[in-house]
Amino acid sequence: MDAPDEWVPCVSGGLTDLKRLLEACQAEGIAARLAAADACDARGGCGCGPKIQLLTPRDEATRVAALLARQWHEALAREGTAVAPPAAAGDEPPCPACGSTEALEAGACPGCGLQLA
Repeated sequence: MDAPDEWVPCVSGGLTDLKRLLEACQAEGIAARLAAADACDARGGCGCGPKIQLLTPRDEATRVAALLARQWHEALAREGTAVAPPAAAGDEPPCPACGSTEALEAGACPGCGLQLA
């Protein structure tokens, strides 16, 4: 499972957010680790902060997507802005951007095109 081509980037972002996501993945039993992402400017002059990637084995990526969708819906419910309930176990989770529950097409939401896997 540790072959480099079997681990794929699922999410990239700032270190603090991805540390929280890594902890959530570990709590769910999802194999994951953090790695430095390529800088957007090889010379380092872009002004962006460092980016980190959450890597998982290829077959765990859909579980990470479901975890993120669940966290999104929980945040919506906390804020009182929820528009659709989270998917039941075994159902296709709704897209966190548009709420579509259609099956992914090439890893993307068919409703809005958001890449989820």
